[in-house]
Amino acid sequence: EQIELFLKDRHQSVTEVIRPNITKGNIVIQDRYIYSTAAYQGGNEFTCEEILLKNEEQGFPKPNLVFFIDLTPEEARERRVARGGKKEYFDEDSSQNLIYQNYMKILPANTVFLDGNANLEELTTIVLEQIMSYIVD
Repeated sequence: EQIELFLKDRHQSVTEVIRPNITKGNIVIQDRYIYSTAAYQGGNEFTCEEILLKNEEQGFPKPNLVFFIDLTPEEARERRVARGGKKEYFDEDSSQNLIYQNYMKILPANTVFLDGNANLEELTTIVLEQIMSYIVD
């Protein structure tokens, strides 16, 4: 049921925002899309591969570039502990490990892996260079 709700939400987003902008020739940049849904939701009722397939069966556009800020689950835990705050559902080590493994299974060939320990300026430069390279080519 939860996956169906994710698909309905994505369908609305694709229909009302993503496709119209692609049709106009605009660049669409999103933080989270079909791969994050599959990585975070995969494991209980459906595998990450099955969830990704459900998204693909809907005909949702595939991204031309995917950026993945690569940070091990252990490094992510250290950051969460350092920042403090309320613990969330996905903060458990077992969840973080599964999510990371799921991403590694399903990220497409056009994924640009970014070092999660790099500073913001470095990451910004790499992302902009990749986007510009794609646009120019």
